[in-house]
Amino acid sequence: MSEGDILSVSVKNTNKTMAQTIRNVFYSISGSDTYQIAAQHSGIVTATGSN
Repeated sequence: MSEGDILSVSVKNTNKTMAQTIRNVFYSISGSDTYQIAAQHSGIVTATGSN
């Protein structure tokens, strides 16, 4: 990576957790496109550490 590069990360769960399965039983929520655990972050490289 070089100075000025932008790094972006997006993460989401791909399987259903036990809590999601139990909630779906009670609320009849379904669909393979739904997810409950997700995170996004991005940043810019300000220093590379090389001379």
